[in-house]
Amino acid sequence: MAHHLHVWSDIPGHRSISTEGPAKAHADNDPDGVAIEVRSFKDFEKALGELAYDGYLFDRADIHCHGSPGKIYLGRDKVGYEDVDALRASGHQNGYGSLFKADSIFKLGSVDIHLDAMSAAARFQQAA
Repeated sequence: MAHHLHVWSDIPGHRSISTEGPAKAHADNDPDGVAIEVRSFKDFEKALGELAYDGYLFDRADIHCHGSPGKIYLGRDKVGYEDVDALRASGHQNGYGSLFKADSIFKLGSVDIHLDAMSAAARFQQAA
């Protein structure tokens, strides 16, 4: 059975609304939901490895975080497409290469990004 990942990440010391509440509310209202907090890009990578080790398979990820044009923030770390490609490339080596189904849907704030087989995140599934 596929689960739904709800990630939240705030910028330490930043005076903005926390993303914790919406992520936890989504997970609480979702029988297949799993909510995690990440405080950096490295923390996100570590959490993916732990989830894969525990045998999870996700078909949806809902990422609650702050951002700027072309980037999201995981803690203070700015994350862009190039980081996703690097994460994908290291996924099989680090144990989380099969964590997401190829047709997974990622939601960043209020923007849905539907993944197809040629997108960077869908390629995450393929052996590097």
